[in-house]
Order: sequence, then C-alpha cells, then structure tokens
Amino acid sequence: MSDDPPPNPPPNVPPDGWERACEGILRTEFGRRPSDALARAMAELRAEAAPAAARRETVPLGTRVQDAWARLRHFFTATTAVQRQWAGAGVVALLLLTAGLAGARLWMNRGALEVVSVRGPASLVRPGGAEGLRAGLRARPGATVSLESNAVVTLRYPGEATTLELRGPAALAPQRPDAGKRLRLDRGEAVIVAARQPAGEPLRIRTPQGEAEVVGTAFTLAARRASTWLEVGRGTVNLHRFASATARTPEASATVSAGAFAVAAPGVPLVARPQEHDPANRPRLPLTLDFARGSASGDGDWARTAAGLRQRRVAMTPWGSTPDSKPGGRRFPASDFTVPLATGGSLQIEATITVERLPADVRAGADLRSRVGLKLYDGRSLLDFLLTAATPAPSLVFAHTELDEARDFPSRIVAGGPGPALARDTFRLKAQLMRLDSGGVRVAGKVWQGGPEPAGWAIQGEAPGFGAVQTLGLDTMHAAAAFTDVRAWLLD
Repeated sequence: MSDDPPPNPPPNVPPDGWERACEGILRTEFGRRPSDALARAMAELRAEAAPAAARRETVPLGTRVQDAWARLRHFFTATTAVQRQWAGAGVVALLLLTAGLAGARLWMNRGALEVVSVRGPASLVRPGGAEGLRAGLRARPGATVSLESNAVVTLRYPGEATTLELRGPAALAPQRPDAGKRLRLDRGEAVIVAARQPAGEPLRIRTPQGEAEVVGTAFTLAARRASTWLEVGRGTVNLHRFASATARTPEASATVSAGAFAVAAPGVPLVARPQEHDPANRPRLPLTLDFARGSASGDGDWARTAAGLRQRRVAMTPWGSTPDSKPGGRRFPASDFTVPLATGGSLQIEATITVERLPADVRAGADLRSRVGLKLYDGRSLLDFLLTAATPAPSLVFAHTELDEARDFPSRIVAGGPGPALARDTFRLKAQLMRLDSGGVRVAGKVWQGGPEPAGWAIQGEAPGFGAVQTLGLDTMHAAAAFTDVRAWLLD
C-alpha cells in the first residue's frame, strides 16, 4: 500500500485536548518513519489549534465525540499497513504502561496505613530517614510509626472502617502481607476497631511474644516488656504465642471472646480469662506460686500449712555480731522461703502476715532488729519490702541489697516511710515493681491492718538496674510469723 493522499478529513471541528492526545499517541508510534501523510496531518492539526479555543464552546458534545471517532478512523485510513501496526502497538504499549503504573501504585499502597490524627511527639521512620508524623501521611510497608511517651496517634486503613489508636511509647510497622493485612507491634499499646475482613484475609498483628488474628472486632493489644496482652471488647480474636520473635509456628493458641483477656508470655498458660482490673484499672495476670518447689534458708524453721507457710523460730543472733552472720552463713539471723517466679516483666506481690512471736516473747529485754516482709531476687541482688521494728529508721522500707560478699553486701534504702508498729498482729503487705525504659524499676508499697485497702501507695521510689526476677521470697528476721494468701500478679 502506498502513501497516497488521504481521503477528505472529517469536518473541521476543533479537537479537544483528549482528542489531540489520541492523535498524538498514534503519531508518536508511526511517525518514526517518514510519511507525507503524517506531515500533512500535523500541519492540519497545527492550523486547527490556534482558533480551537475560541470555537470549542460552540460545538455540541455529541458532535465532538463523533468527530473524535472520525479522526481516529481518518488516521488509520491515512497510513500504510506497517504504520497501522506501529500505531496499534503504541496503543497497546501505552495501555500496558498505564496498567503497570497503576498496579505498581496499588502494590506500594498494599498494607499501608493512613495517619488520621497526631497528639504528642511522633515520627514516621523510613529507610532514608525520619520525618514528623502528621495527618494525611501514609505509612507503607518498610516504614515504622514511632511514638514517644504520652503520644497518641490514630491511623486507618483507606477504604474501610478499620481504625487503630496507638499509645506511646510505641513502635508499629505495616508489613506487606501474602493475604489480608499484617502489622508488627514491637512495643506499646494499640486499641483497634476492625471492620469485618474478607474470608481468608484476616488482619494479623505480630508482637515479640505472639500474634493476634482478627476477622472483625474491637480489642486492645499491648506489646509490653516481657509479654503481649489482649483484651477483647467485641467479637472474637485468636491469640498465638511464639517461642521467639522470629518463630513462624506458634507453640500455643487461644480463642478470646468479648469480655475476656489473654496473655502471651514465656512460662504462662495461654488461656482466655475474665477481665479483671486492679484499682489503677490495669489488667493483671495471676501467677502460680508452687510452694512445693520452694526452699528455706537462714536461721529459721519453716513448715507448710493448709493456708500457707509458717516460720516458727525467733532467731536470737544479733545482726553482724559474728563473722559468719552473713547471707549463707550458718548463724545469719534472717530466714526466708523462696519460690520460683521467673519473669522479666512488671510485678505486683502481696501477702497477709501474722506476727506470732518477737524477741521479747523469747528473752526479756532483748533489743534485736525484727522485721517481716517480701523479697524479689534477680540473681545478683535482692529487693526487699519490709515492715521493721527498727528505730529511728522508717518502719516501712524498700531496700536494695547487692549480693557481693567482697563488699560486705552493700544495701541502701530505696524508699521509706512510717508504717504501723510491728507487733504480734496481722498485716497485709502489697508491693508493686514497674519496669522503666531506662532499665531501672519503680517500686511502690503499702501496709494496712484490717478494714478496706487504703487508696494510693504509702512509699514509692526508684532503683537502677534490677534484672529479671528469678524468685519470690517470704522473709523474717528476729520474728516468727505465718504467711497466708500469698499472691503474685504479672502486670506487663
């Protein structure tokens, strides 16, 4: 087929921009070969372009659509077969490119979260750097939403009603899923309202200890220092526990329904439990204390009872009176009974202590330093919560003691204050150890006799560098006492 003059073009109706785009696509492809028809068509287009704007509004829309179609037919009939092949290939290539760009955009946004609101210091951390978090930003897979203490950020999945309220300090990273949606909550707490997800495409949220699998519900998921906590307000959530943050197969699972909570933590049974909160409205997990695996030490005489444990001996050796009256020594005047309690999280411990005998009951006029209390051991040091009879020192104290014999077991009071007088009576002791981001701990305690528990804490303080707890101890010195209703709770 030769480059014969083209048939008469369609009526001279001014082309719109989208019409020119169609013509331009075709010219780009077949115009790479010399063509008189193409040159004439280009000249024709340039001649029409100048007055087009002035005449465009006078041409009915229907006429313009018909004219655009006529122009396309005109260019196809005005070209050779080879040119038409080039033109068709160009259209196909452009369509494929457009589809590819759209697909790439969808792939990049798959699993992305959109920032709705920000309150407090927060940032979006990408491989190339970080920027302040603000409404409208999208956190795509590969980025991390990082919140400092007391910051609150609301995020959502575009196109659906799923929202997340992230509470700092926290770190949340969207993941690119195989199916459904995936998030990684490294630390912090997220309150999530999840829209019903498509069948086989759940929302999964991974933490260092576990993974929550959601179809559609309202719940709170908290990645804490040594555990993952799930509280379900509506619907049902599957919680899985993993042996490590990189494990792919869960070692335990539990289905948690509305009004229940579960905790994924090493050594803790993964079961759904009724939601129960302490006075500070913080969920607690009761820990099992196996007294059958406990052991006694020091100058005491311990026996198990139906209600707990009793230490029946009043040690009469004064503290520091002989070289062997130190921890581990035969005549050390204190005595304790320890039970395994291995956790790196925050704890609450409490016990009812009935003081049965003191030195004056054994020897008239004995001036010995009596005490009763609870202690935690991390392998290198002790943290004691004690009710003492020492004066003029505070009667209620937290003491931190390093188990370093070369330094004569240095001890210091972390917190102290007035408490009830130590006497033959019954006391309820309650202590709390909260982990700090600095690596230290914040301690708080109270003691009361009968009646309701007093509000607030009697003493509070901070101790640096206390490691993961290994055991809980019941402690006496220069006193015989019974311990009942001994409890321990995991707080994070």
